[in-house]
Amino acid sequence: MSFPYKHFLLIGATSGIGKAMADRLIESGAKVTAVGRRQDRLDEFVRQHGKDKASAVNFDISKTEQAPQFAKDVFTKYPDIDCVFLNAGVQRQHNLTSQETFKLDEFLHEVHVNFTSLVTLAHACLPYLRAKTEPVSFIFTGANLAIVPACPMPAYSAAKAALNAFILCFREQLKSMNVKVIELSPPAVQSELHDYMTPEVGRKIGIPLDQFIDEAFAGLQAGKDQVVVDSITDEKTFYEVLNKRRAMFETLLIDKSPDHSNRPIRYKAKMSPIPITIVTGFLGSGKTTLLLNLIPQLPQNYRLALLKNEFGDVAIDSQLASTQSISGVRELLNGCICCNLVGQLSDALNQLREEVKPDRIVIETSGSAFPATLAMEVNRLEREQPGSFVLDGVISVIDVENWEGYEDTSYTAKLQAKYTDLIILNKWEKVSERQFDLCLDRVGDLEVQTPYVKSDKGRVDKDVLLGIDGALFTKDDGAGLTDGHHDHDHGHGHKHDHQSEVEVLSVTLKSSQPEQTVDVSALEQLLLSAPKDEVYRIKGIMRCSTQSPPAESSDALSEPRPAASQDGTTQHYILNWAFGRWTFTPSEVVAETADPGVAARITFILARYESGKWKKKLEAGGLVQIGEGNEGAELVVERLV
Repeated sequence: MSFPYKHFLLIGATSGIGKAMADRLIESGAKVTAVGRRQDRLDEFVRQHGKDKASAVNFDISKTEQAPQFAKDVFTKYPDIDCVFLNAGVQRQHNLTSQETFKLDEFLHEVHVNFTSLVTLAHACLPYLRAKTEPVSFIFTGANLAIVPACPMPAYSAAKAALNAFILCFREQLKSMNVKVIELSPPAVQSELHDYMTPEVGRKIGIPLDQFIDEAFAGLQAGKDQVVVDSITDEKTFYEVLNKRRAMFETLLIDKSPDHSNRPIRYKAKMSPIPITIVTGFLGSGKTTLLLNLIPQLPQNYRLALLKNEFGDVAIDSQLASTQSISGVRELLNGCICCNLVGQLSDALNQLREEVKPDRIVIETSGSAFPATLAMEVNRLEREQPGSFVLDGVISVIDVENWEGYEDTSYTAKLQAKYTDLIILNKWEKVSERQFDLCLDRVGDLEVQTPYVKSDKGRVDKDVLLGIDGALFTKDDGAGLTDGHHDHDHGHGHKHDHQSEVEVLSVTLKSSQPEQTVDVSALEQLLLSAPKDEVYRIKGIMRCSTQSPPAESSDALSEPRPAASQDGTTQHYILNWAFGRWTFTPSEVVAETADPGVAARITFILARYESGKWKKKLEAGGLVQIGEGNEGAELVVERLV
């Protein structure tokens, strides 16, 4: 991946990291406008690289009152600047306990240069970047000392910590715009920054400058929004603190007002990871049609992102771009996503996560992709980046009309059907009953108990394809936890064939007293035992006790579950069970609309002919019930489809 930026305004470009980075950017083909106080060095920089690649502006960033005019002049003269690289900094040692040697004015000046001046410049330059339609960014040079301060450098450490906090907030508030915010965090680097110790000593501290530039530039080119080079003390502990700190920040803010104006900021305790659905299938099986038929079923404010891997196929872009339900499309072209492009998958997913903030990501693979490799890569990301992504399911689309023709010759087609959670039988309408049965027999020869559904001319209900994640639940009209008539009109002008391969049960648990909670232990046993060939999806919203909360996911069943509270309060959760895996997501939005007399509302999407058996099983009791006694509770089980 290469930089999308062509012209950098680089503050602090005359020495140290700034000068070395400016040289590297020009070597990569970009233009650089260097900013600094020393005119002789600015002139030398332009002579070194030539006026076609380099330009220079003399400016003292500590004069913050001049920042607005500086930004206006620079963007007027160089309107093609698409990245502002804020790199300047100073570092000194301060003995805070000495009344004789400690100089408060120098301390405050250091904080001013390392923090206040950079914030001022970012504020001054932001309107010019926001006015552009192409990708633009801010890059800030922070420091690893922002996470673990150095005692002899309190001003520098404090300023970098403040800058790090500012960057997190700045990035969050710009996430829905075209402005990317990147933080570059260096360790101690052999540069002029430490000259206060004398050049002979200071320039031997840290890693070599060339080594830092190589590692930093690689991270920037990879599209990361946080590039951390090296660490402080124990590397494992440092990165654990760094990653958990950011994850905690990202779970707090849920205000999505586009301008972050005067609306109050709301917080929640836990943000669910982004579910990922992998859609695979042999070439021409109808994967794209399936996705295009999914889009009209989604709420308009549901943010669906698509990662598409194909050999030169870009036709889908124009179709998706016209919909309001696709928030971002990324393509990995001219290669197979499970082979030579698998290394780019994590970067592409993280880029979608950072820039689009989707509610769900769908990966549409090329016709030759092997789904197990992708599933393992997503699971790896889930382990390495806790709270970022979760694999919701692998869906394989089979072209029934042509299955016999390519099944005999394509080993990949067999693998795609075998290593999947759900099979979609597509293009079956025009085949004979014998040909359809033959296709089922061939799928059965794979010796796997994989559930299947028949599409309706390339359409499958969204609840079967996606389950129901927290965002989809709260963005659907009437999704609150209430007691009332269940209207099973899926809307969107589509008439369903009720002789479909799917049957639906609606379960409502009515409590005898207000604010009663579900029996979490019994419910988790139900989720563990539900056979995947009988049950496709289980979705629900329920009230649980904070003294005995559910596990966050099926993978966390054996982990300790400390009580969120001991005061007898309750918490509402959204359940999403798919293909044997599930998550419980806390939801304050559901709580706002909940009926205190309803403890749970759950929908079971079942295979054909299974609803009768499951209705009896649920009504027999012991699976969905009130915790600490079930007296007076009423369980209502209705078949909807």
